Amino acid sequence: MSKRLVPALLVCLLALTTFAKERAVAARKQDDARLAIGSGASVTGQVTAVSGNLITLADGLVTIDATNARILHGDGAATIAAIQRGALIIATLQETGTVSHGPLVATAIAILRNADVTFTGTTQSVDVAGNQFLLLNRTIKVDAHTAFVNFGDHPSIAGLQPNTMVIVEANVVSGALVASRITLIAPIPPRPEISS
Repeated sequence: MSKRLVPALLVCLLALTTFAKERAVAARKQDDARLAIGSGASVTGQVTAVSGNLITLADGLVTIDATNARILHGDGAATIAAIQRGALIIATLQETGTVSHGPLVATAIAILRNADVTFTGTTQSVDVAGNQFLLLNRTIKVDAHTAFVNFGDHPSIAGLQPNTMVIVEANVVSGALVASRITLIAPIPPRPEISS
């Protein structure tokens, strides 16, 4: 896992927990319920199935009820439709004071990864006309559904340059890697030439 991705995941967990705690305070002011909402409880895992508002992890051993959960993906809010089988999610949970073997009730869910593979590396070359680029010696294609994050005024493959650090989420489509999301981290400065 990328050293830059770990702090981002921790910030996401902290934000979700803070959001859940703020909702808990508001709920306690409205009524004197005995539920402790957003006390820091959470679950992280890979989605094995989604059925209506129920999300299962760990081959069905863990079920999450997302009926009233705020769902976050990338830069903003999403719906449960954005959560697909294979996605990596983190959910902050509502804790009850009683023993229950039913679904865990989520207050917020963040989609951390929703792709077949995620690469972090430096672009080697970019073929704008061919809608593809080379990363870690792998050809990654771009299509109309590819999201470009942190690209400023050029949110397209035209804004991608060689020697640029990126995080790429890609899926296998017809035997090729197709980027679903490309996040620009930073251009890599050219190496200084040392004359002998």
